[in-house]
Amino acid sequence: MKQPKCFVVKGKKELVCKLKKSLYGIKQSPRMWYQKFDTFIRGLGFTRSKADHCVYFKLIGDRVIYLVLYVDDMLLVGNDKAIIQDLKTQSSSKFDMKDLGAVNYILGMEIKRDQAKMKLWLN
Repeated sequence: MKQPKCFVVKGKKELVCKLKKSLYGIKQSPRMWYQKFDTFIRGLGFTRSKADHCVYFKLIGDRVIYLVLYVDDMLLVGNDKAIIQDLKTQSSSKFDMKDLGAVNYILGMEIKRDQAKMKLWLN
């Protein structure tokens, strides 16, 4: 091992830093991330589902958006692309995220889209 360039100490080049715990070994880190996310998303006006605390929803008039968390994945479902895009923009300003596009499969389930049925369901 070598000392990192910014931590080189003259005369003690044989010494290296030893981590006592890695971040991934800390059992509280997922909990703290969830608390930070929960505070953020509820601050945007989302309501957490009583049945599953990883499901959030927001009603804006006749528009609706659902956000579902699963470990480190997020699924956004809504009837208005503008509110989905707005949420993506707001979330990426707070968290490091990638947009993987439209989902076809999640948790072993296949996702099919039917705009006609979606409009009937919302009316």
